[in-house]
Amino acid sequence: MNLITVLHQELSRNRELLDEYKKIPTGAFGAMCIKNSINHAEKTIEEGDIKEMIGALQSLQGNN
Repeated sequence: MNLITVLHQELSRNRELLDEYKKIPTGAFGAMCIKNSINHAEKTIEEGDIKEMIGALQSLQGNN
């Protein structure tokens, strides 16, 4: 698998996770953190910045 494919898989997983956090009454902070990770990853893909993509992937993978 290549970096872009793995990033898109993690983006999908994090979008689902974000939806779950939005349902939790006290999940606003977690949802905000996940949303920031998603936004950062999307931006790195747009810019084609490989180094930042690796960091964004690590951030997405750290969201549970």
